[in-house]
Amino acid sequence: MDETKRLTVLFVILLAGGSVCAFSDDPVQDAKRITACFLVILDSVVVYPALAWFIIGGLTYITAAEDRKQTSKGKRYMIEAIAGVACAKALIAIAALTPFGIKLTMCT
Repeated sequence: MDETKRLTVLFVILLAGGSVCAFSDDPVQDAKRITACFLVILDSVVVYPALAWFIIGGLTYITAAEDRKQTSKGKRYMIEAIAGVACAKALIAIAALTPFGIKLTMCT
């Protein structure tokens, strides 16, 4: 994706979030609710691609048959899957900290 498309997507997301919060009595609470809904989606979806990536990496590693390139590729896939899940869970934990106070139950 080139830089123009990335900026366009970011602008649309900011515009949508800003317009939702701008016409509200409590924009901070609405922003927290939107973030909580995003985190619920992230929490429920991130596990499946990571599991698939981990299995693909494991199969690549097991079937490498002493090919160093395939072995390192399999290891990298497994590490990326674990790191992806860890990052998603860390994001949810950071959002729940006191300064932010975003709980996953806020998405209703």
